[in-house]
Amino acid sequence: MGQTYRQSNERPVMSYRIQIPDVGDKIQLAKDWKFKLFHEYRNEDLWKIQTGEEYNWKAYGEIKFVDFVIPAQTVLTIDRVYIRKGLKNFSSVSFIIGAGCPNKEIEKKRFWAKLEDVNTIEANNMKVCKVYTLDFWPVNFPINCRARDRGLMKLPDYDVHNPKTFPEEDDTKFDAIHFIEKQICAQEPDGSKPVFNVGIDFLFEDKLTDKHPTHGYWFPRKVWIKCIIHTHYTLKDLNGKTLFETDSFETLKRKGREIYKAQCENS
Repeated sequence: MGQTYRQSNERPVMSYRIQIPDVGDKIQLAKDWKFKLFHEYRNEDLWKIQTGEEYNWKAYGEIKFVDFVIPAQTVLTIDRVYIRKGLKNFSSVSFIIGAGCPNKEIEKKRFWAKLEDVNTIEANNMKVCKVYTLDFWPVNFPINCRARDRGLMKLPDYDVHNPKTFPEEDDTKFDAIHFIEKQICAQEPDGSKPVFNVGIDFLFEDKLTDKHPTHGYWFPRKVWIKCIIHTHYTLKDLNGKTLFETDSFETLKRKGREIYKAQCENS
């Protein structure tokens, strides 16, 4: 409930806190929600269920709609909010119907409704789902990337103005760093926060190249360089406990996001 206040001799005014939903937030319908379902390709799943007709691409630009009812207790996840200045007729919100909907036929379907219909929703509650981004860039080491380019070579100091200080031997004489540990941070509304540590094991291969990677050479010459041919990732919490291991950077990102999402929902 909001609080009441008085201004001079005026009658009490009820104040309330507004909440503009974000993508990922969930609402549960307190009552059946009736809205206008427009004949548009993003609504084709519900359109077919309601009318028995396939979406007709030839009718593009034709404005027609049917009334559609989503039953009470259905959980809707906000998937897109479209509001633009000067385009009031196009203001809309897209939803995904959650599992457990009383009408099983429409579970997990995506649709949109005009903002004027969305504002008629009566909801029991809104669960705000914080949407954070994990920054995996510090642990992105592409295959065939030069070890020297990613700071994985222990190199001596050179005087770039004195070619006599350049090494005559190939790059294999220098040691490569075969293990490093990096920190993964979450980009939250109030700033960046460390959430994981990632240990990375490297394997290298010596490759002959025509382009010299070191300092000061203006003429081409064949040299040996170290290239990454394999990486192994170990995701750990901030206390050093291993959460999982993988050889795939994409798997690291996917599993890392899943673990972090579970931590946020359980906190």
